[in-house]
Amino acid sequence: MELAAKTCIRAFEHVPPKFLVTEINFDLETGVPKQSTATDGYSIEDWIMLKVLSLLKSKTDGIENKKFISMKNIAAVVLQKNRDIKKDNSDNYEIISVATGMSSLPSSRMAKDGSVVHDLHAEVLAIRAFRIYLFSQLEAVIDGQNSVLEKTEDEKNRFSLKKSHKIIFFKNILPPGDCNVVSEPNVKVELFGEQSNPGSIQYNEHDVDTNQFVYRNESHYTKTNAVKPEVKPEVASPSDKLAVCNFVGLQGGLLSQFVTPVYFEKIILQQGPEVKTDAINRALSERIEAQVYKVLPPFKINKPEIATYSKRVAAAKSFNVTGNHGGWALAEGNWEVLKFPEGKVVGNTQIKYPCKRKLCF
Repeated sequence: MELAAKTCIRAFEHVPPKFLVTEINFDLETGVPKQSTATDGYSIEDWIMLKVLSLLKSKTDGIENKKFISMKNIAAVVLQKNRDIKKDNSDNYEIISVATGMSSLPSSRMAKDGSVVHDLHAEVLAIRAFRIYLFSQLEAVIDGQNSVLEKTEDEKNRFSLKKSHKIIFFKNILPPGDCNVVSEPNVKVELFGEQSNPGSIQYNEHDVDTNQFVYRNESHYTKTNAVKPEVKPEVASPSDKLAVCNFVGLQGGLLSQFVTPVYFEKIILQQGPEVKTDAINRALSERIEAQVYKVLPPFKINKPEIATYSKRVAAAKSFNVTGNHGGWALAEGNWEVLKFPEGKVVGNTQIKYPCKRKLCF
């Protein structure tokens, strides 16, 4: 098993280095580095939000053309260590990956060889980056080095996330799609999802008239008009993709050969009237549960805790730029801008992460 995993990993053209995260601590009002414990009424979720924004700012400060930086939709994967200790503080949390973006490529721009990234949503890019991190951690544990993974005793002798660790998902807005379908008509906020047919799959579509992205459910694409039937886009919403991760895990198909399923145990969102726990639970787990008769281990239908950070943290308002381009980075990697609608890294014609072709061939 170890030889197979080692052979698989080292067959890649490039294996990323060990991504160790530097702790970033703040004065909660000024953003100046200060102490590392949650105090003065600010929660751990507030601290995580500040860490994510600080890392994002440090990664994007050097980007000259700011039109390529979209801050409307931010996602990050966070590692919590020492989960069983009685006193929790920010030292127990590492930002593994961070991403921005809120678009997907039109079908004419997609490529079957894995050389372009079809989905530029922050949620998807952050998870892709997390998988690259997992590959580095798999190589480390095989080599007997420090890793977040450990051996298991399952029949395939795979590795698993250490029991003392857990994975947290951070978002500054609700994941577009079914998470946004709420029953309260008086919710007066911008919701990125078609407000009908709760639990349905929704697709990401570019409205060329407004240059904005909309999310429409399957019933929209069954309609026809006198000219031609509407064509359903190929990219499902982030809500739908996160629901899949809550079933099969975050690690992806290739890593599943060597790593048992890894799930989010908590999702952190910004407080607001649009955050409806029942709608989020329905979108991310309950609609799968209603369709699946039996789940065989080591898989499960994951039901992450829903937590929020406070809107009163001023740093959350420091990013106002919107746009269709995506961007991503691991904690010690460089920021890569993925340009819409090409789905490739700006200023570099070589195939780069997180394209599947770069990782697997």
